[in-house]
Amino acid sequence: IAMVDLAKAYGNQGSYEIALIFARRATEADPGSLNAWRFRGLLALERARKSLSDKGLRETLLAEAEEAMSSALRLDPRAWSVYCDRSTLYRETGRVQQALDDASNAVRFGSSKGLAHVAKASALLDARRLRDCIDTATVAISLHSEKDDDSFVLDEALFIRADAYGQLGEIDLARADWDASVKAMEERIKPEDLEKLKKEA
Repeated sequence: IAMVDLAKAYGNQGSYEIALIFARRATEADPGSLNAWRFRGLLALERARKSLSDKGLRETLLAEAEEAMSSALRLDPRAWSVYCDRSTLYRETGRVQQALDDASNAVRFGSSKGLAHVAKASALLDARRLRDCIDTATVAISLHSEKDDDSFVLDEALFIRADAYGQLGEIDLARADWDASVKAMEERIKPEDLEKLKKEA
């Protein structure tokens, strides 16, 4: 079994620490693998999210995540999905303009991908460019297909647009998008998983 496959298997089980060990080995074994670098970046970011109580570890993991994603982009500067990943990292670390720059590149190289437009809408929301956010989220919604690998695109785009409408004081539109987002999520997620999410919320 390839190291990156072991990393994915442990990652899917929520064992991010072990998964990251295998992802590191995967990039060491094959430094030319974009997939290995991308997954290492995602795992490091997820571990950082779980390490809020340890500031030093969190900063180390965030730096590793950024370097891994940047390494993937050096291998393929047109990898739109990695721009989405790094945009998320930049958003979560308060680097709004860098997040927007990466999200714009995601749209540039993945213009037909709803997820790329969701990434840009999220960055525009953080930048408080609310009308641009609404327009971009609307594009993501229009691109959504039941065949999408990223099945959460629809409810995420609706949720982002609802937030933007709410901040603009357009409450009826915000409520309509919020209700549609919840409905889309209920259709996508198994009932038992939805109940778990509600309890966690």
